[in-house]
Amino acid sequence: MNWIRIYFDLVSNLFIFFTMELFAEYKLNTFNPSEKHKLRVCYLIFYLLYSIPGSLPAIFISLDLFVDYIYFFLIGQKKTKSCFIVFLKYRIYVLILYSLLYISHTFLINDFYFLDANETYDNAKSVICATMLYVVLFLDIYGKRLSALHEKKHYGIYFSAAAVFSCYILSYFSLFLVGNPTNISRMFPVIFSLFFIIIAVCLTSYQKIVLTLKTNADQEILITRYEAERAYYEDVEKSLNDISSLRHDFRNHLLVLDSYAQKGDLENLKTYIAKLNKGLTDIKLIKSQSSLVSAILNAKSNVCCEKKILFTAKCTFPYISISDFHLITILGNLLDNAITAASKISDGQIILSIRQVDSYLEICCENNHAEKIRKKNEQFLTTKEGDHIFHGIGIKNIKKSVNELNGTIDIKYTDNTFTVNVFVPNYR
Repeated sequence: MNWIRIYFDLVSNLFIFFTMELFAEYKLNTFNPSEKHKLRVCYLIFYLLYSIPGSLPAIFISLDLFVDYIYFFLIGQKKTKSCFIVFLKYRIYVLILYSLLYISHTFLINDFYFLDANETYDNAKSVICATMLYVVLFLDIYGKRLSALHEKKHYGIYFSAAAVFSCYILSYFSLFLVGNPTNISRMFPVIFSLFFIIIAVCLTSYQKIVLTLKTNADQEILITRYEAERAYYEDVEKSLNDISSLRHDFRNHLLVLDSYAQKGDLENLKTYIAKLNKGLTDIKLIKSQSSLVSAILNAKSNVCCEKKILFTAKCTFPYISISDFHLITILGNLLDNAITAASKISDGQIILSIRQVDSYLEICCENNHAEKIRKKNEQFLTTKEGDHIFHGIGIKNIKKSVNELNGTIDIKYTDNTFTVNVFVPNYR
C-alpha cells in the first residue's frame, strides 16, 4: 500500500473540504451552525475512506459532486434552490481559482520537468495548491470582516506574505526531495506536517485578531449606545422633575400673582412673571420608534443648543432593522459634520428627516455653511482647523457603511447649503 499517496490524497481532500465548509458558512444565508460539527465528522470519515483506493471508476467523480451538494443541502437547512446556487458558485470558484493557483505555481517554481513524470511530486503539488486554495479564501473572508470594522491595519498583508513564503519554501523542498529520493517516504510526511502546523498557527492567529477586533468594536458600539441612551433618559428625567416641581409650586405662584394683581402692582407682577419664565425649562425632547435614534438625536440637539444652532428633526418610520454599528456610524457622522459646518456661522441651521420609503429608510440631513466646499479625487477635504487631509473619516465611513448595507448616498451642495441623502434597506 502506497502510504505517501494516501497521505497526500487525504490531506488534499481535507483542505478541499475545509474550503467548501468555509465557503458555505460565508455564502449561505441559511447556514446552520448546529449541523457543522456532525457533518464535519461524517465527511472526514468519508474522505479518509475515499483516499485509500489508488484509482476509482469515473462514476466516482459524479459521486464526489453529489456528496459535495449534499453537504450544502444539509448545512443550508435543506433549502434546495439557494443551496444549489451556492454549490454551483463554489464549484466555479474552486475550478477557476485552483487552475490559476496551479498555473501560477508551475511558472513560479519552474517545475515543468517533474509534471506527470513523478507521481509523488504531482501529489505533493496537488496538496500545496489545495492548501493555497483554502488560505486564499480564508484570508479573503477575514480580510473583508476586518475591513468592515473600518480597520486600516495590515494584518492581512502580513499573514498573506507568511502563507505565500511557506508555500514557496515547501515547493522547493518537494523538488529537492523528489530529486534526492533517499528516505523520501519519511521526509515528505514530516515536512508537510510541519508546514500544515505553521499554516494553522498563522490562520488561527489571524482569525483571533479579527474576532478580537470585532469584539472590541461591538463593545464600543454598546458603550456608545449606553452613553447616548443614558443621556437621553437623564434629559427625560430632568424634564419630568421640572414639570413635577412646577406643578407642586403652581398654586403658590398663582397666589402670589393674584396678590400683585389685586393690588394693581403691575411692576412686581411683570417682574415675577419674568422670573418664572426664566426658571422654566424649555422641554423639547425628540421622540421616535427607536430608542437609539432618539438618544442620538437628543444628544446632538443638546450640542446644537450649546452652539446656538437651530436643529429640526422629523422622524416618521415604524421600526429600525439596521444594526447599531451602522446606525451610529451613519447618523452620528452626518450630524457631527453638519454641526461642525453650521457652528461656524451666526445663523447655523440643521434640518434632519428620517422616514420610511417603501422598504428603504431615507435619512436626509441638510445644513447651511459659509465655507467653500473643496474636493480632491472625489473626496471632500476637511474644513477642520489644522487638518488638511481628506474630510475624511466622516464622509468616508458613512459611504462605507451605506455600501455594506447595499444602499445609496447622494451628496449635493451649493454656496450656502450642504445636503446628504442616504437610502438603506430597512425591512424585517
